Amino acid sequence: MQDYLEILRPYQRSLLEKIREQFRQGDRGCILQLATGGGKSKILAAIAPRLRSTRHQKLVTATNPLF
Repeated sequence: MQDYLEILRPYQRSLLEKIREQFRQGDRGCILQLATGGGKSKILAAIAPRLRSTRHQKLVTATNPLF
């Protein structure tokens, strides 16, 4: 499996680090908002393996106001 951290752009890596820091501080809620094409799926792909390795419940949703 490809390490998605290698293909993230600098702003995506920065956002991922902010999310990690938020979790380290005990905040378990996070909303990720980027423009269309901003790489939300790539960031989620980088986070998913780490989420899977914990015992906590996870909820990932994707919304589209056009539907």
